[in-house]
Amino acid sequence: MAQLFTFLAALLIAGLFNIDSFHLFRTLWQHPALLAGLSVPAAPGGASQAMEALQALPIGWDSMPRSIALAVGGWPVTASSVLFGAPFWFDLVQRLVNLRGAGGKPESRPRER
Repeated sequence: MAQLFTFLAALLIAGLFNIDSFHLFRTLWQHPALLAGLSVPAAPGGASQAMEALQALPIGWDSMPRSIALAVGGWPVTASSVLFGAPFWFDLVQRLVNLRGAGGKPESRPRER
């Protein structure tokens, strides 16, 4: 029952704020510079840079979506991602970061014999 309530609340929020996972993914895929802007280093002023980067994302009702059916289909995808919970997402990010460290380190210069 709690998961149903959580899903319905997330669906309502996704619809009210027009957070469409399909459109968001497509935009980030087509504009890698926008995605790179989301990873702001932790430095003074980093929070304001992060807010500026988040405001550039295609979220909100600035205009009517081109395909309202696709937008309405993206809202449940966004809402269902809430059901996984924070431990799932933190573990997923940690595994993705650890993939970078997998394998041997490349040598910066050839070995001398």
